[in-house]
Amino acid sequence: MTETVREGFANRLQLAIDEAGYGNSQLKELAALFGVSASAVRKWLSGDAFPTQVRAVKLANLLGVRRAWLLDNELPMRPNPVDIADKGKAYSSTQESLSISGEEFRMLATYRRLPKSLQKALLKLMQDIHKEQK
Repeated sequence: MTETVREGFANRLQLAIDEAGYGNSQLKELAALFGVSASAVRKWLSGDAFPTQVRAVKLANLLGVRRAWLLDNELPMRPNPVDIADKGKAYSSTQESLSISGEEFRMLATYRRLPKSLQKALLKLMQDIHKEQK
């Protein structure tokens, strides 16, 4: 059985929500995040409706995915080119941007929700761990 366009959108939206770390959120929490009603979110997730083009751009940005992937299943899923200031040996000299995985996106989204003091502590911990690995 082939998936309908709306079912495909609903599946991609659910995947993006899960990978962004919002998978356990209630409809009203997602509605607040997206700036719409819980009914609209329910309709999107059930494949009964599509967001407007303007809303689709906002959804994609909030979830860290490309709008073209979310609406049309056009790969890649994530644009997120990362500007790398450090040109160490871990990066190839021809690499201009770096794509991040769903796991990296969730980690970054979680990090950004932490208070600044915890962000600093976590960064120091990660740097200390990295030093120990060398």
